[in-house]
Amino acid sequence: MTSFKGSMLITGANGALGRGFVSCFIRSPYAKDYKGFYVVRSPERAAELKELLEKAPKDHFYEILSLDLSTLASVRAFATSLNARVSSGEIPPIHALVLNAAMQQVSGRSFTNDGFEVHFGMNYLANFLLVLLILHSMDKEHGRIINVASSAHDPHHWGTRDHFPDDVRDSLYTDTEALAKGHLTNEPKDNYTVGMRRYGTSKLLGVMWIYELQRRLQSSRTFSNISCINFDPGALPSNLTRDSPLSIRVLIILMRFLNPILLWLNPNGYFRTPSRSGSDLLFATFDEGKLGGMPRALYVDGTQVVSSSKESLDEEKQKRLWRDTLGYADIKDEDTGLENWK
Repeated sequence: MTSFKGSMLITGANGALGRGFVSCFIRSPYAKDYKGFYVVRSPERAAELKELLEKAPKDHFYEILSLDLSTLASVRAFATSLNARVSSGEIPPIHALVLNAAMQQVSGRSFTNDGFEVHFGMNYLANFLLVLLILHSMDKEHGRIINVASSAHDPHHWGTRDHFPDDVRDSLYTDTEALAKGHLTNEPKDNYTVGMRRYGTSKLLGVMWIYELQRRLQSSRTFSNISCINFDPGALPSNLTRDSPLSIRVLIILMRFLNPILLWLNPNGYFRTPSRSGSDLLFATFDEGKLGGMPRALYVDGTQVVSSSKESLDEEKQKRLWRDTLGYADIKDEDTGLENWK
């Protein structure tokens, strides 16, 4: 039987960043040591991922798994199956959990099957639930949770500030219930700006949650050696913007040609390619040199450790968000091994 150091699980494996990461991972020394679990919404539609994995070395073992983040029942079923397989010894514990899957909708407001605004439900709530459910299955000595964040979480960032009026830039998060239902303060009229604000706010919630999660893990008797990282991939062309206005879609096409040049001019600049960001994500997932063996509560932009937005560092808001989210995720004692989850 093949001996592994652990498992590596990434959601959104068929997206631009996901494939960029997979391409780097299967060519790295880690590929033979860690079994890969490539999670997508519809495996039958993951043709590009499958084509990429055909190039994987023979000593890389992997599976493509299905997970629909738009329904919490799907998240629970996925976690139950994964926990059972790890518990039985069928698969090794998860060394690296990469929360990469995300959605961006700028053509109007819609909701998940559970009644949550889609950005809140899929980009934040589903990840919150998934992590608490599968903590049992993490590598408890060296596990690492990587949340793919975005500069969009910071309304003061020059690349996203136009989507946020002055009166909300310092406080995107005020009411969890309002965000869960898709209500914004001083909501603009055009769908594109509304969608970008909801996307950015959902990314802010993810960054805040990771900080609170790390604090609780560190005080846990069981999970204190698990590290949490927020990773910012920069701006890269992807299918997230497929329902954007024509001008934005044209810009994304141009980025496919311009970003390599901009990246050459500024290696850790805002504009990046999927392959570069994939390489950076691999770094955030496995590096133990620059980041250290237990890189706790870091915000890694490319390969640089930086500070996230001022609001994301507000501990009172982090704690309030955690408490509120427990109710939306319907967490019970039997759901998670985290002693101080309440």
